[in-house]
Amino acid sequence: MNRTYREESPNYGKPYTTIMKVWSRLRTKTGLPHLRLHDLRHSYASFLVNSGRTLYEVQQILGHSDSKVTERYAHLSTRTLQDAANSSSVAIKGAMLAGEETQHAEAA
Repeated sequence: MNRTYREESPNYGKPYTTIMKVWSRLRTKTGLPHLRLHDLRHSYASFLVNSGRTLYEVQQILGHSDSKVTERYAHLSTRTLQDAANSSSVAIKGAMLAGEETQHAEAA
């Protein structure tokens, strides 16, 4: 039976206990030697929030038991905050226009 080197390894078929060798090699190769896995997790949470996911959804995805922990990850972009503020002004304007149409219909 021909066995490969990998199959002869004492760790073959066992779960990974660390990824640090591979992670270090990838960071060096990409020119990002100071990037941490936690940085990627933080960015992922921010991307989720900025794409419209709720903090509750992000909390569940990241496995946080306390929402305060999730809030640290959720840095909203200026654009997202502007969109949120604009949505209320659009709703108010729509209500005002609907009120004006009602008044005009009642006057006619």
